[in-house]
Amino acid sequence: MNNYSLFSIDVNSHLEKAAKHTFGSSSHYPVELVRAALKREANKINIHINHNKICIQDNGSGMDRASIETLITLLDPSKPASQKEEAVEKIQTRNGFGLLAIFASSPEKILIENVSSYGKTQMLFKNNIIKKNRYCNLNTGTRITIFSRRNQNILREKQILKIYCKSAQIDILLNNCLISKKPIFSHHIAVLKIDKSKNNTREQVAIPESGNLCIIRLFDMGIPYSYFSLPPQNGFIFDAAIEYSGEITENQIRPLTEQAYNLYKWLADNYNSFPLKIKERTEELIFTHYRSTGDTSFINDFSAFKKFKSEKTLCISQIIQEAKFHPIFAVLKNKEHLNYNTCNHFVLSLTQNQGDILVNLLNISITFLSPGFKKEKSFRKFYSLFKKSLKYITLNLFIIISSMKIIKSEHLSFSEQFFLNTLNKYMSQSNEHLFNNIYAYMIESALPFLSLCPKKFFKKSIKQKLLIKRNHPLVKKTIYALHKDPANMEIFIPLINR
Repeated sequence: MNNYSLFSIDVNSHLEKAAKHTFGSSSHYPVELVRAALKREANKINIHINHNKICIQDNGSGMDRASIETLITLLDPSKPASQKEEAVEKIQTRNGFGLLAIFASSPEKILIENVSSYGKTQMLFKNNIIKKNRYCNLNTGTRITIFSRRNQNILREKQILKIYCKSAQIDILLNNCLISKKPIFSHHIAVLKIDKSKNNTREQVAIPESGNLCIIRLFDMGIPYSYFSLPPQNGFIFDAAIEYSGEITENQIRPLTEQAYNLYKWLADNYNSFPLKIKERTEELIFTHYRSTGDTSFINDFSAFKKFKSEKTLCISQIIQEAKFHPIFAVLKNKEHLNYNTCNHFVLSLTQNQGDILVNLLNISITFLSPGFKKEKSFRKFYSLFKKSLKYITLNLFIIISSMKIIKSEHLSFSEQFFLNTLNKYMSQSNEHLFNNIYAYMIESALPFLSLCPKKFFKKSIKQKLLIKRNHPLVKKTIYALHKDPANMEIFIPLINR
């Protein structure tokens, strides 16, 4: 093996490791190829993916001379190892990710066709051999074709392309299908777009529907590359998207906070026109800001406090003024449908969050009313009476039917007669209140044990019937146990109490 082959293998291994470390997912590299095409000012990109290759073609200005030279240094086995290592370090920077992505899939063959201001170039790299040609079939732009076996990654590559490229500013075709565009912020209650043409950056600031963290997303050529979370900034909770290729600094976060202030102001001014869900979120945001900073610029004129049984809403300054002359009463907003005795007092309908702001932060004394007794509606009265009557009738019918199935003593065995006599004697001699006016009978019915009827259904002089199933397993066990030990009748008593 000659030295050239040895150096080439080392560099290829280095490139593969660098790509895996940089892109995280082995299926992410097509996104960086698209981003590189956008940096070449392409306004249309075609991506073709199959199980053997991936091809990305654009109509941009073409690769510059420095990028071509870097690729030749990496791919040409005749170049010195020191130059190759220097080129590897160079493409691991943010601006070189597009070149690094070419090597991410361990390609078997690479074909690069390029048209730029200094002419046409075609490079084919295969088996550590590079072939260069000053001719290609393109009229404009760049086409990069990477040949590799990617059967396991193809679906993942397509999915990642659709996710990351949905916010790009131009049309991108994936296997002849347009990647659908979606807004960066889709679950937010307010969005503000800022275009800073001087430093070629675009910003969007939005107020999220939920959450209590600030999330800042960084975009490069309309494709996200990083995001991070921060605690509320000066009490403001927001999401931001910044078109910026470098690392964001604290000086760039401050303008985002200023834009969030404008969105909060807009939410406070338009509070009464919002649906309930957005109203609740707006309250949460403005109260959080007030708790964190003590800033009253929103909350003083924030008409979020509703008067009980009225469409009128009040701001804090009005409530403070009212508290100087009258005691303030309130009911919980989620229970305002109940009956309250207001006695013509000044009553507010408050959420717990609103009550907390007024009582704990503004030191306004508020008495919360308890709901009064609500008379039962006539329908419920009728239903309750009907239910009781039906239960009474059913119980009596049950007793009548069951009584017809009582077994006469002459049809009982000696053990069954002895059991009933002993049980009735035990109950008649017992001093317990439960056994007063009860007499036991035995039935053939397949019905379960019958509970004793409530005494209010019977006259005191009438004995109640305790109907016992003849063939029930517990009855048979009790009769057998009683035959063995006649003095032990109380073992059956727990069954009576069931």
